[in-house]
Amino acid sequence: MKKTIYAAIALDVSSSMDCLSREAQKTYDDTVESLLKEADKDTNVFISLITFGSSVTLVTDLTKDAKALNYHYYASGNTKLFDGVGKAIEILENANPTKDDAVLMICITDGE
Repeated sequence: MKKTIYAAIALDVSSSMDCLSREAQKTYDDTVESLLKEADKDTNVFISLITFGSSVTLVTDLTKDAKALNYHYYASGNTKLFDGVGKAIEILENANPTKDDAVLMICITDGE
């Protein structure tokens, strides 16, 4: 039976992240690359990207398509941290993971 990894990445794109935009982009890219490397004949990997600043945006629903996960970082607006994390949790709950699946909620933020 194939194992599945479900990962939702909540990415802070608020104004306070502007000075960290290079680091945030690299962290996001490295995280996606690392997760997708886990996929093999025994493991499925699905990743979702949610950005949060002045609003929360579902950029990509759960997918294993690396091209769909390509994101160019741009910071602006306020920080709706709780709303962004909440949306990520909602995406993961809707995936209906089994007890054998791995579920990851990753938040990339400066916390401001």
